[in-house]
Amino acid sequence: CLGLDETANTALALYPNPTSSVVKVINITEEVTFTVYAVNGKVVSTGSLSPNATEIDLSMVENGMYMVQIDQQLFRVVKK
Repeated sequence: CLGLDETANTALALYPNPTSSVVKVINITEEVTFTVYAVNGKVVSTGSLSPNATEIDLSMVENGMYMVQIDQQLFRVVKK
């Protein structure tokens, strides 16, 4: 071991963004929870992700900007 932080290259990322329905989350190494918020702060979706289940379905929400919280990380996602 060279003393490198192995988690440095495993930051979570969401794609595609903007999306028309589903966003995929990459670099999930364990089960995590997510919450999707509308810009007014209203919760529009919640769930869990794992290395085998990496998609968040946004097909049921209206077009617009949303904030996705995965554990302690916050991401901005645009639904078109």
